[in-house]
Amino acid sequence: MIKLIWRYLTFGIGWGSFIFVAQILLWLLTNPDSTQLVLDNPLNYVVGYLALGIGFFGTGIVYEIDRIGFALKLVIHIFVGIGVFLLVSFGLNWGIIETPIVLMANVIGSIVIIFIGWVVLYLRDKKDVENINKVLEKQNQEKTLDTE
Repeated sequence: MIKLIWRYLTFGIGWGSFIFVAQILLWLLTNPDSTQLVLDNPLNYVVGYLALGIGFFGTGIVYEIDRIGFALKLVIHIFVGIGVFLLVSFGLNWGIIETPIVLMANVIGSIVIIFIGWVVLYLRDKKDVENINKVLEKQNQEKTLDTE
């Protein structure tokens, strides 16, 4: 179990680091002055993005727990991810929690983005399962022909 936790933790840290670097590059390409926010508080931003990575990707460990249903796993994953996002955005003063309307728009937007990502992954995995089933069915047919 420790190895599993470590794997998801490092997966989250890796994605958080990637997103941090990608965000810096995006800022440099679109508005170089915006990188000053990071330069003023580099440790805060690094910790914030690592927390985002762990909150979004590391919490995927919930899908490894067999004792709870898929719907509850999904709810836990979504709300922990959004909760971490809101805490980090508040801590880094991103202005996402300025008013109740802005807060709700961000929560709803986050849920929509997560849902779209989930649907894409579901469809990809469904296609993979169908391909695997076809291969297994073909192998079973070949075995049946060999035994006859």
